[in-house]
Amino acid sequence: MRRLAVLLLAGLLLAQGPALAQQKDRTRAERQEPSSRERDRRQTLTRERSSPDERHRDQRFTPAERDKLRQDLMDANQSMRGGRAK
Repeated sequence: MRRLAVLLLAGLLLAQGPALAQQKDRTRAERQEPSSRERDRRQTLTRERSSPDERHRDQRFTPAERDKLRQDLMDANQSMRGGRAK
């Protein structure tokens, strides 16, 4: 009776072996090349992450404001050095 159970179990495992190996190969292939659904999801996430950057573009400084800020920074650095200029 035990031999019969062992033989049936061995036969079942042998029959399932190729199916398990095929499943492993399929999952490896899926990891190597994402499906179109996965690519779409990644692109959507990328777009969502880039949206705040687009909002900040509207808040950027004009060239005149940048020049003024640059000059203020140089003046502050000069005053911290004690008024010495290079």
